[in-house]
Amino acid sequence: MGKHTRRQRVQTWGLAFGFWTLLALSYTVSSVVMMLNEGEPASWSRPLAWNVTNFYLWMALVPLVGWLGRRSAGRGWSRFWAVQVPASVLVSLAQTLVMLSVFWVLCGPGQHAGITTLREYVYM
Repeated sequence: MGKHTRRQRVQTWGLAFGFWTLLALSYTVSSVVMMLNEGEPASWSRPLAWNVTNFYLWMALVPLVGWLGRRSAGRGWSRFWAVQVPASVLVSLAQTLVMLSVFWVLCGPGQHAGITTLREYVYM
């Protein structure tokens, strides 16, 4: 791999990482402002953990989603539905479970009385 190609790849990944980080930070600021606006005590840790985990997880899933789109594009509606519906359900389920698991590890149940396990948190 040439030096020029490696530099372009690093720049591309840096821009992608910066983009997803800015999205996560903007959503975090929005969450904290909403807390303040509603008279709740402002906490940065939980919204930051939630948003950074959420956006970085989607950053990791974008190549898979793009690949699935290319696999079904231009091959008719039956192929589209046969690939996209099950893939959407599976990707969404996996994203939700990973998201909740990571958030649980980082922040725990928070103010939810009686929630002591990840299973209870997921079924809440």
